Amino acid sequence: MTCGVCANWPLPCTTWPPAPSGGVADGMSAENEPAADPGQFLREVANADEGWSERYGGPEGIARWTLNLQDALKEQASDLAAVRTAAIREMLTTRSLADIAQALGVSKQAVSKAANSPTWTDPRW
Repeated sequence: MTCGVCANWPLPCTTWPPAPSGGVADGMSAENEPAADPGQFLREVANADEGWSERYGGPEGIARWTLNLQDALKEQASDLAAVRTAAIREMLTTRSLADIAQALGVSKQAVSKAANSPTWTDPRW
């Protein structure tokens, strides 16, 4: 599953929010899916009344939807880390590791670790 960010970069994502494997979760229709934005969904949960999940297929529908959402967010986090690595490597061409660490507010070890991580393969700055 991919959010499309890396595949379509720099174009906007075309596959967000993620659809559950095989389509919409059991008991859930496209019209009654939870909010695509995780923050909005969590606010809804925090302010929910008894029985709120029934419109989404109950606990099973929510479990299926959130599982897919977590998978998509995990992949996006990996994609973002790869872009961060490419940015750090680009900065290292003109700045010292210590200067970058200070600018980012992290340790030199964190910059070094990030610079040696998997990277975005087609950086265009």
